[in-house]
Amino acid sequence: MSIDITRDRSDGSYFLHAISSQDFYDSCWAVGIKENNLLLLHEYSEFSAEDIDEVLKQLDILKAWAEKKLSPDDFERMAERIEQLKLWLPLECENEGGNFYYI
Repeated sequence: MSIDITRDRSDGSYFLHAISSQDFYDSCWAVGIKENNLLLLHEYSEFSAEDIDEVLKQLDILKAWAEKKLSPDDFERMAERIEQLKLWLPLECENEGGNFYYI
């Protein structure tokens, strides 16, 4: 199983971006999200395009946490996904659509 961010677009298509496997999410992402109280990033949360600046801030907080707390390999893996999200989420906000969901 994996954790993804998805969003239905107004044109009937959808955005889907993989975050990590369930195991890696549980052992790394979820721990950092909980320790930093990052409410927009936890599993089953949702956010809108209007929340994107706060989401990007929370991703930066999570990346800083990961650099301090994770092994170099786990940090590299997580940082790569965070940077992808920071690139793709603002671009996706340019499309008409609903809220983003972590699933």
